[in-house]
Formats: sequence, C-alpha cells, structure tokens
Amino acid sequence: MTKYDPDSLVDRGALGRRLVARLEACGFTDAMPARGELVFTRKDKREPRLCVVVYTSCTLDADEQPVARPRGADAIRVLARFEDNRTGVRRGVVKPVRVFRTGRPEDIEQRMYEAMRSVWAEMTNRRAWAVRKFSSTGREEETMAIKFSLSTLGRYGDWIRSRGGFASAKDADQFESACWQAEHRCAPDYDGRCVMERMTAALDEGFRP
Repeated sequence: MTKYDPDSLVDRGALGRRLVARLEACGFTDAMPARGELVFTRKDKREPRLCVVVYTSCTLDADEQPVARPRGADAIRVLARFEDNRTGVRRGVVKPVRVFRTGRPEDIEQRMYEAMRSVWAEMTNRRAWAVRKFSSTGREEETMAIKFSLSTLGRYGDWIRSRGGFASAKDADQFESACWQAEHRCAPDYDGRCVMERMTAALDEGFRP
C-alpha cells in the first residue's frame, strides 16, 4: 500500500476508519469527544479507575464517519490515567506516547497498536502504586484495612482453599513465604507484596479480611 497522504480526503477517511476499527477490535470504546477529537478508552478490569486513553487525531465528517485530521494537526497520543468520578480525581499514570501519522496506513495502525500494548503493560505494572497514590476513599480504604498479619493471611488461605486451593505451586510458595514474613514481623518483600496484591484483588470476589 502507498504512503498515507494527509492532504487527501480519501486517505484521511480510510486511515480514520482503519484506526477506529482496530481500537474497537481491541475492546476500546468511544468516549465523549474532546475538542471534537475522537477519544477511545479501555478500563482495567481489576481497577476500573485506571484506563488507557487514545486520542486518535480523528474527527467525524458530515456522514458521522471517522476521518483523520489534516496535515499539521496533533499526532495520535496514547496514555494511561487514574479517574475517580466520585471524587473528581484525574491523574496521569503513564506519560503520553506519540504516534506520528507518517508512512503507510497499515504501519501507522501497527505503531498505534504497539503503543497501546506498551502503555497498557506499564499501567498494569503501576496499578498498586496508582491506587495508593491517587485514591483517598473506596478501594484504598479497603486496601488499607488489610493487615499484613498472620490472622489475615490465615483467613485468606482458608478462603483460597475453600475455592479449590492455590492456582499454582508458585502461588502456594509465595503464600508460605508471606506467612513467614508476617510471623517474623519482616517488611513484606516481593513474595509478600504479591500476596497482598492478590488479597486486594480478592476483595471483589468476596474475600474479607
């Protein structure tokens, strides 16, 4: 396929449809347009206040079809942020990655896709950090209620066993390590933090410390 021509309305329309189709295929949904620009988001299932946001650099034409902006407009931007509609808090979690609309349309689409994957991975790695840093109510209060103690770990272990046991030998080893750390009053290391993160996620599934 030939290179994308930002001065061609046909090329701009084709690119806009291609980008929107890829976003929808990846589970992104259209958010309210910002300054007329099409903005797509996808929330983290484990922490819905975290989401990846894609500013497409596209608008809608007279027929309500996506069309890329002309030459000189903003690049595509992919970022992650924390949004709490209840408190009005909105904070960046991953800095924007810019995708320039140059080259072949399929290459532009692929670069956008790679940026989405990269930002998503970085966002999930920062999940616990973002909740601790930006949350003041709700989930953070539940998270802070979890004590790194033998009693809480014991209840969590019983809860896991009632659901069929640990998912893997590695999970069981991490749990035993976390119990040892709690018994000896050590600061949680990697294993302990992993268990605490799973305990936090388990709140949504019925676990109560």
